[in-house]
Amino acid sequence: MRGDDFADALAAAQVGEEWGFAALYRDFAPAVLGFLRGRVDADAEDVASAVWLEVARSVGRFTGDESGFRAWLFTIVRRRMMNEYRRRSRDLAVSTDPALLPMSPSPDDPERTVVGEMSATDAIALIGTVLPELQGEVILLRVVSQLSVDEIAEVLDLAPGHVRVLSHRGLKALAEHFSRPGVTHAAEPGISEVT
Repeated sequence: MRGDDFADALAAAQVGEEWGFAALYRDFAPAVLGFLRGRVDADAEDVASAVWLEVARSVGRFTGDESGFRAWLFTIVRRRMMNEYRRRSRDLAVSTDPALLPMSPSPDDPERTVVGEMSATDAIALIGTVLPELQGEVILLRVVSQLSVDEIAEVLDLAPGHVRVLSHRGLKALAEHFSRPGVTHAAEPGISEVT
């Protein structure tokens, strides 16, 4: 959605028109969910629902263009994500029988080696395991959510130069991870330098 289409949808959503909110949701929801899948995994859909509920409640107060909306939206996403982290840390205090905990496959799981192909979900999960948290967030915001460097800087409250450095280092670390012996390469999805 670009230009006039975005402005029309936003204006309609701000006065309570269902079609306007639906258009915004249709355009931005995949990026929101993709980002959250890389950060909160199993609870991504629940967190995304909370995000869209907050957007619906406060879209009437938003002022700005599409770039500003994207940054505003991902600021809400990030705040809800942090709430989820806090909720999880409180839940960890509850003792759980170790036999009931889910088992995850080891990094050298033979199934992954045999399959030899990486889905988008796998790629997003890999980013969370290979990169430090802030680098992972930058890469997900840039590649999955398609935010610009300036929009990411606004969401994360960083200087644009810092975002570029984090992006460069994150992409380099992913490239090094895939160049290690024994790492199965998928049909190269085209990770490239982001400026």
